[in-house]
Amino acid sequence: QRGMLVVLACLALLALRIWRPRSGERPASDPEPDPRLEPRVEPAVAPRAPAPVPRRVEPRRAAPPAVRTPAVKQAGTRRNRSRRAGRRTALAALACLVFLAFGIPGALALDQTFVVNTADDATIGTCDAAHCSFREAINATNAAAGHDTIQFEISGNGVHTLLLSSSPPLITGPVTIDATTEDDYAGVPRVELNGTGFSTNGLWFTVDSGGSIVRGMALTFWQSGIEAQSGTTLVLQNNYIGINPGDGSTARANFTGIALLGGSNHAVNGNLISGNTTAGLRLQDVAGATVRGNRIGTNAAGSAARPNGSGGLFSGIEIAPTTAVGASGIVIGGSGAGQGNLISGNTRSGIDIGPSVGRTVDDTTIEGNLIGTDAIGGAAIPNAWHGVHIR
Repeated sequence: QRGMLVVLACLALLALRIWRPRSGERPASDPEPDPRLEPRVEPAVAPRAPAPVPRRVEPRRAAPPAVRTPAVKQAGTRRNRSRRAGRRTALAALACLVFLAFGIPGALALDQTFVVNTADDATIGTCDAAHCSFREAINATNAAAGHDTIQFEISGNGVHTLLLSSSPPLITGPVTIDATTEDDYAGVPRVELNGTGFSTNGLWFTVDSGGSIVRGMALTFWQSGIEAQSGTTLVLQNNYIGINPGDGSTARANFTGIALLGGSNHAVNGNLISGNTTAGLRLQDVAGATVRGNRIGTNAAGSAARPNGSGGLFSGIEIAPTTAVGASGIVIGGSGAGQGNLISGNTRSGIDIGPSVGRTVDDTTIEGNLIGTDAIGGAAIPNAWHGVHIR
């Protein structure tokens, strides 16, 4: 909408430049008056002057020499101001011409909303009111410009399991996937995306999808439930990663719950990340991430262990840079209400920080979390190795 306003302003400037009369011209809407229609005015006759009266003439004194002062050119005359205004209008019109030539596609890119209305995985056409599967919605957002939104309005109550028949499309543009729009959503996901029948990631965000949001989904996949490449920024809120949303307890494992391989300023808030085969949350070469209000390694109630990791090899949260870029600016928990995480019941450590030679972890804060207890801190749900392990 802002882009459309800019286009209209440019067109107005161009019209002003084209139709603005030049200095001294009369606009076409104001024609020259017809002299035949003007009233005739007779010249006035001046009265005869009386005869002059003789008077005494005094000798004239010599006048002082005249002092010449340099002429001062007055700035800001009407003509000069008109010329300057004309030049400014011409420059603005030229800038708008450039914008209209090169910027219209981006300016007219309007955000769109696509509504998933079926649990099947068919691709039979465009995403519309007659039929829109999740696959069709992803394809539509990838094809559209702007930051689009996917909502869900699948008829019927309860959990809708979207069983995929093949790998889901990569996400190549910014999108908000909002499953909290389901009619009976009340804090627990009502939409489960299941792709365990083949080796693939679930929601896989590429470098051009920065700024994407995933809210209120349940994810179960052969590989990572959510994976983000370098250059991305994700917001993940109120999702179930590795747990059945129907009971909040039964494990439905991803290989890795969430894998943020790079990017910056991620926000992982209010999720249940448990029951996954390897790490619940893996942070690699990230530059900034906040991890707050999550339950990692327990059931939804925070009363029993649903561990991440198998065979004691993986932890609830792993910070493990793989390149010289390293990891930095990670905040796990906080001092504010609801910012702390519950990190318990995992088969290795609650949090494992593993820098190595040339691969550093800098500026990391761990604050205000419950580690190795239940949700109220009254009973032990231990992590098998360490609460926090810094290698």
